[in-house]
Amino acid sequence: MTGDTLQKEQYIRLTLFGLSGPLLWVFHFGFVYIVQLFLCALSAEAAETSVKVLIAAVSAVIVLALILLIVMAPELTARALHLQDVQRHYSRNTFVFLSFMTRALAGLSLVAVIWSALAVLFLPACGTYTS
Repeated sequence: MTGDTLQKEQYIRLTLFGLSGPLLWVFHFGFVYIVQLFLCALSAEAAETSVKVLIAAVSAVIVLALILLIVMAPELTARALHLQDVQRHYSRNTFVFLSFMTRALAGLSLVAVIWSALAVLFLPACGTYTS
């Protein structure tokens, strides 16, 4: 592989890694509303409990993944950069910045996942409120 191709691969890998928190949130957001839509369309009465259980389970897995990402961001960033390349091509500031941004985006995504999961758990899945 040429140096240009390796740089493009590394750029794509770092971009996807840095955005892994928001990508998990996007998956969760879409999953919550698509699953709720289809299950409620099939049977509103039967879907009430199954929607909440399914979304709670998926939310728990994604929350754990985001917490792991927040805790392990520096080590994972070093692996994504290939530690020897960090010493050769990247300054320490680049490594610190990428680790911080990965943690910050994962933290924001964690708040968003919890927020949307709580809405599903506390509001009726298929019903409507009337006042």
